Amino acid sequence: MIAYIRTQGARIVKEGRHLLVKKGADTYNTLFTYKLDQVVIFGNVEITHRALAQLMHNNIDTVFLTQNGRYLGRIASAEARNVFLRKKQYILLDDIPFGLKVVKAIVAGKLANMATILMRIKRSRAESSLAGVKSRSIQDLFKPMESADSIDSVRGYEGRGSALYFEGFPKGFIESWGFTRRVRRPPTDPVNSILSLLYTFLMNRVYAAVRVAALDPYPGFLHAIDYGRYSLVLDLMEEFRPIIADDLVTVQS
Repeated sequence: MIAYIRTQGARIVKEGRHLLVKKGADTYNTLFTYKLDQVVIFGNVEITHRALAQLMHNNIDTVFLTQNGRYLGRIASAEARNVFLRKKQYILLDDIPFGLKVVKAIVAGKLANMATILMRIKRSRAESSLAGVKSRSIQDLFKPMESADSIDSVRGYEGRGSALYFEGFPKGFIESWGFTRRVRRPPTDPVNSILSLLYTFLMNRVYAAVRVAALDPYPGFLHAIDYGRYSLVLDLMEEFRPIIADDLVTVQS
């Protein structure tokens, strides 16, 4: 279970074997630690030392976000002990054929899911023929992408597919929300704000899965390695952005 704590001014305290979310004298929720996989805390929410110790003792991933959902940091369990797995992971990082194969699989999945979302928009929204056109254009990228002989080339097809996708994506909204393109920092409209928040949620779950698998979240293939960048996490979440996060935005709009 994932617990999202959004009540500003709340406190998370330990009581026995469980946690309470309190504000003043009121108790808003009871969190049973044996049921928790992750706690996500937004903004001005305090957590006592004893409550934090309880979360760490039970290896519960604890994530801190701003009130608007921007990622700040996390408290996670200690590094996994399987050093041999991580050694193999770093060896594969320099295996160019392996990396190319991985990147092609990720981008193929992302292109397929973007095309699927656009076709859903075409079927569910009036005057959305543009979405169908862009979907077919994305599907046309599959064959040349499979023949690409470098990771940079595959990144180019991913970029082209994303550009086509966000040209058709606004047709999924019932009314205009001022969305014309994907803008990350800072989001310029409600759609970009919601997308950023949903991508943060997705990143948190993928990060947790990577840690459970005892992998290092930093070395990736599609996203070049860089200081402080969770490249593997970003790689693995790319395929799921359209089908999980973007689809929710069009459903709610």
